[in-house]
Amino acid sequence: MASATDKRTGEIDFLRHFARPLPLAVITELLGLPEEDREKFARWASSFTSIEGTFGLLKILPGVRKLTGYLKERFEICRQHPEPDMISALVAAEQEGERLSEDELLATVFLLLIAGHETTVHLLSLGLLTLLQHPEQKTALMADWSKSRPAVDEILRQATPIQMTKPRYVARDIEICGHPFFRGDVIVPLLAAANSDPKAFSEPEEFRIDRDSRKHVAFGSGPHVCLGLKLARVEAEIAFEQLLTTYPNLELAIPEKHLQWYERPGARAMKEMPIRLNQVAHPLIKEQVHVA
Repeated sequence: MASATDKRTGEIDFLRHFARPLPLAVITELLGLPEEDREKFARWASSFTSIEGTFGLLKILPGVRKLTGYLKERFEICRQHPEPDMISALVAAEQEGERLSEDELLATVFLLLIAGHETTVHLLSLGLLTLLQHPEQKTALMADWSKSRPAVDEILRQATPIQMTKPRYVARDIEICGHPFFRGDVIVPLLAAANSDPKAFSEPEEFRIDRDSRKHVAFGSGPHVCLGLKLARVEAEIAFEQLLTTYPNLELAIPEKHLQWYERPGARAMKEMPIRLNQVAHPLIKEQVHVA
């Protein structure tokens, strides 16, 4: 095995070296967090991805405490020295003479950090895997990057990281497709099923980047639509173009069947994604690791 500083072809964990740092850099920049703090943010955020069962929740508590303490310090800094960033704007936000409490500030910033980072991490990894599974579609995209927007929508339709919503309560007796539901019943809408509905998408099992997939519900809909959907789309479009332009021959470094997945209800996320770059290194890749 060659040195980790080798500049030729090599293997990296796509999640660790690309899919995680890119959206983390974007959301911390928007929030106004110092660049030198991103490394510890990456450590805290990565602990949130390991939630599997009750013990998984216990494992993330140290990271939550550290992040909470850090954010409280940032709030005070922003009160004393506001900057043109989202945290300063939230600290200064006022409605009818009332400002957000510290708990409300923490909840809002936590939501922005996790929703603006974690789901995009897995959109990038699932998107790349989907393109590698469909080499003819990957080739078509690389031949015409104007197809990036429909390609990302098709990825979201077929490989959305979030597979279902939170439980909902039926507000009134209703019948859907011949099945009765009664007021008070608990239901869990399946986003993945809606995205595979043949009434909405012809031949939904096929992955086609020229398909009109704008009706997908990967970001929710109506009053429950994801506020960060435009940012996530742009990040994915730019990421895939930069990555595949620089590494057009990249491939999985292990058989697909050996990929390891988190066991989380309603979510699709890989634990790691080893890839072989087969090209000169690019500055978006944070570091090189063992080269064959």
